[in-house]
Amino acid sequence: MLIVLAAMAALAAEAVAVEPTKEREALWVSTPTPEEIARVYPVAAQRANVEGVAAMACKATADGHLTNCTVTRQYPASAGFGEATLKLAPLFRMATAAKDGAPVEGETGEIKVRYVLPGSEFMRRPDPDDFAICYGQFANRAEANAEDLQAWRGAMYWAAKMMSAAAGRYSSPSKVESAMARARGEAANGTLRPKRGYELESCVAKLPK
Repeated sequence: MLIVLAAMAALAAEAVAVEPTKEREALWVSTPTPEEIARVYPVAAQRANVEGVAAMACKATADGHLTNCTVTRQYPASAGFGEATLKLAPLFRMATAAKDGAPVEGETGEIKVRYVLPGSEFMRRPDPDDFAICYGQFANRAEANAEDLQAWRGAMYWAAKMMSAAAGRYSSPSKVESAMARARGEAANGTLRPKRGYELESCVAKLPK
């Protein structure tokens, strides 16, 4: 089973977030801090104001550490972000069991780290997961009542917003589809927890007139 997650790293001042993107969710005990990521940010890329992304595939040990990490992709190809990401591997540690309770020992997974500079436009782009909260609530209503036209309209609107936001963050349609399915399922079983400003009433109010 593949554990896939993404780490968004920002140099020096910004926050670092780690979130699962599909399949099994890992529970993280520790992840690199922005300061630790800043220390491995390729110097030449930083001086040239170059941002980038890299991914590494790793195996989990019995105690949740990562081992046998290799770079799977990086962009720009020759900017050093792959090597920088490998240096971060010892700073990641997951719980010994995933959210589904299964042990993580021997599981393979991919960690994606995005390197952005302070004030980057990337950090100001909308997060598709925020829009997923609105989508899930509308989609769940449409599932319950196929004749609820407002629910259909809302689901279609927020799905389009998710796709647009994902394109702005260099995500992929498959990740958006996974987020949509997850939000719809959480809305159906009552575990969806809207953020402030993304409650159903707010989602309705934000629909175009």
